[in-house]
Amino acid sequence: MLSPLLLGKRFPEKADLPKASSLCGACNEVCPVNIPIPDLLLRLRDRAHSEGIPSPGTPPMGAWALLATQPSAWRIALLGGRLLNHLPTSLIPVPALRAWESKRTLPTWRGGEFRAWLRKRRG
Repeated sequence: MLSPLLLGKRFPEKADLPKASSLCGACNEVCPVNIPIPDLLLRLRDRAHSEGIPSPGTPPMGAWALLATQPSAWRIALLGGRLLNHLPTSLIPVPALRAWESKRTLPTWRGGEFRAWLRKRRG
């Protein structure tokens, strides 16, 4: 949190550091002098955004935004996820995922079960 502030005009060099926090608020709860750390981190993130500083470690969220705002697209994506249970993992097109999967096994896709559980519970 301090590094971007201490750099002054060289702020863009460390502007991505405030994005390492999950903003869960635990730091604020344990701070003995009650520094509003989450608020400061949000301000630093906002400053980086308003100054147009790119964040190389942040994945693009456009597809997620589309899925999260379109219920029908979300349901289709959940159904598509079930197809992954039947595809061999050797067909994964992302090299990093293939490398990860060579040492681990992917869990069975269970998308949509929470909604089914909730429906049964309410019914």
